[in-house]
Amino acid sequence: TANAVGSNIFLLTLTLGLAALAAPIVAGPQTLRFDVPVMLGSALLLCLLLFRSRLHWRTGLCLLILYAGYLAYQFVVK
Repeated sequence: TANAVGSNIFLLTLTLGLAALAAPIVAGPQTLRFDVPVMLGSALLLCLLLFRSRLHWRTGLCLLILYAGYLAYQFVVK
């Protein structure tokens, strides 16, 4: 699985980098105010959970519920 994750990260950054060379990538103010802090917070939460112990299925369910809430918020606001 580490091979697949590394390959996906490489391909995404390569594609994004090539697209940025063709035309500048601009993030809107709403993205910078809400989406970026949510992304950083979720990454920090996952790191803290991983350092604490192994992830249990209940933890995965809570993370899935948080993601569903984020998606619902995106559909309501946008």
